[in-house]
Amino acid sequence: MDPEEAASIVAGRLERLCHATITDTRLLRRELGKIRGRGWASSVEETNVGVWGVAVPVLSPRSGVVCAVGIAGPSARLATASVRADVKRVHAAAVEIARALGLPAPKVRDTETAIRRGKKT
Repeated sequence: MDPEEAASIVAGRLERLCHATITDTRLLRRELGKIRGRGWASSVEETNVGVWGVAVPVLSPRSGVVCAVGIAGPSARLATASVRADVKRVHAAAVEIARALGLPAPKVRDTETAIRRGKKT
């Protein structure tokens, strides 16, 4: 997402969808920066109770995000080891899609970052 589009979204009212939804613009900007830095996003009950997920974007150097590959599951099965493995699986799928589209492979860093219920670390 380009900085102008992100600023437009963050400038609006941030509606609480679930108990872990980020509604503070400063916190959301910080989280978006972390996502850009590591190349993948995570959500733990931010939009739906009992659901977590991770996603990796496929990016075009000219037009930004083309699509994203993600996986979600029940929070009851959330475990650090499975999240790390899922980020690697989702990244591999995003790389395959990017190559099929003639785009550079997405870069993912910090796959050792753990996510905890309702809070990212």
